[in-house]
Amino acid sequence: MGAAFPPAEMAAFTDLAGNGAVQFEVRSDVENESLGCNIDVACSIVVIPIEGISCVDEDPVCSRGGQFEPGSSNFAGQGVDATVSPALWWAPSNWRNRFSVPITFGLSPDACNVLDSRPPTGFYGSELLAQAALQWSPAYCPDKKRFKFQHNKMSDGAAFSLMEGGGGAAALVSSKHASRGTDPVVYAPTAVTGFSIGYVIDRPDNAGEFTNLKLTPRLIAKLLTQSYLGSERGRGHPGMSANPVSLNLDPDFQRLNPGLDTTAREAAATLLSLSESSDSVETLTAYIANDEDAMAFINGKADPWGMRINPSYKKIRLPRDEWPLLDDYVPPTNDECYAQNPSPYFTQLAAPITSMRKIAEAVLDARPNVQTKCERSTITDPWKIGRVDRRGVGSRFMLGLVSIGDARRLGLREATLLTKGNNFVGPTDNGLAGAVAIAEPSKRGDEPFTLEMADVIKAGDAYPGTMIVYTATRSANLPKEDAKKVAEFIEISTTEGQRAGYGNGELPPGYLALSRDRPDRATVQASAGRRRDHRRPEWEGRRRDHRWHRRRHRHRHR
Repeated sequence: MGAAFPPAEMAAFTDLAGNGAVQFEVRSDVENESLGCNIDVACSIVVIPIEGISCVDEDPVCSRGGQFEPGSSNFAGQGVDATVSPALWWAPSNWRNRFSVPITFGLSPDACNVLDSRPPTGFYGSELLAQAALQWSPAYCPDKKRFKFQHNKMSDGAAFSLMEGGGGAAALVSSKHASRGTDPVVYAPTAVTGFSIGYVIDRPDNAGEFTNLKLTPRLIAKLLTQSYLGSERGRGHPGMSANPVSLNLDPDFQRLNPGLDTTAREAAATLLSLSESSDSVETLTAYIANDEDAMAFINGKADPWGMRINPSYKKIRLPRDEWPLLDDYVPPTNDECYAQNPSPYFTQLAAPITSMRKIAEAVLDARPNVQTKCERSTITDPWKIGRVDRRGVGSRFMLGLVSIGDARRLGLREATLLTKGNNFVGPTDNGLAGAVAIAEPSKRGDEPFTLEMADVIKAGDAYPGTMIVYTATRSANLPKEDAKKVAEFIEISTTEGQRAGYGNGELPPGYLALSRDRPDRATVQASAGRRRDHRRPEWEGRRRDHRWHRRRHRHRHR
């Protein structure tokens, strides 16, 4: 349970009718070298029904059916009889009932390092483009007429600064950034995607996963501002003693999501989020900032059930591109472990991390990043605080800020978000298209579209997490070779890169295909060494009027 990487097998329950489902990640040898699965090595998913051990000697211990009633949950963590547990999945009486599903793999992005010895050209920036880039990059390196493309994840602001300073040919960003250099910067729309709130929540009594999570700006504000107590350790926090321990105990949440259990959980008191600046965080906090009830809560007004904001975050300015950890409350304790490791409790609950991909994997594995687990090697060693264990199927409750691309790649559930008219809209093709339909092109034609959060919410059928990723580059004084590569990337990504599919160079699920009503191609001319007073626009065929459409395609499970 405490291993950094999840095992290659997992166990889950069926309901009383024998039905069940579980999400898992299919790993190639890139993610799990020990399995060795790749384009040349076939692998299988093996499902093994656990029905008990065949006992030849009628041993009563072996024949015992287990201490739990069918459909009940083991929240108390009591011992499970080995004969009906997954521990003996390899026993012949279980193994003989298996059935296998053969699976195949495409060309790995890492293959470029083997197939192409040329140094890659890095495009730096938005993690939102990561899943598309994974499929796009193998379409470049095998073709010697194309440059070797590589996407390097970096915060939008840092990538933009790197591009302006000449450290990168282009930046991948989701909004207009203030220019600090003297060279003009132009933007080309490259992908339509966004963020979502990924989650894994189990219904009571092993009834399967909850699949229709609804969230409002106020609920998200409560999670981000660390306004849930987490456990009784948070009860002594000034100004918060009457607040619910976790999200699932909040009447504000229960009215929208009925039928879930009321077991207090530290993992359900927080939204696993990013520790660095990101346009996704700015868009999420803009969603909060444009809601009257959420901002009333932020400014100190209690919700209708009496819950109040963590005083450390009262009147925090929104939107913002980085979420701060402001609470410094250290609970008083007589516990030896916590006394040896005094730390701000609510920071231990939030424990943000550096990558949306890591957040998505944590949600998939149901392993919160909550840092409150006490452990030590021997009774004479000092206590240390670490990450809590993975949650078992049947007791999971975890939410995280993820990219739509990662959520679709890993098969995560995604919450629907409140918009006008009490509508809850999810990150579907329709939801993304609804937002893009109200985006306004810039007057110049080479700057980002205007997509105001207030307009997205007002539309009613638009998804608030929709974001457009742009390729931003200098339009003058760009080295000739870099200019050629940027033009090639824009050409390929906005044409063949917009064809939906799972093949090399195609657009994976989680992205809305874009198209233009003219065959214009935005290209960059060489501008190395040109004096500023002799510059001319480097983007031929500027975008004048873009039409966006959603491409319908059948979703297949990855």
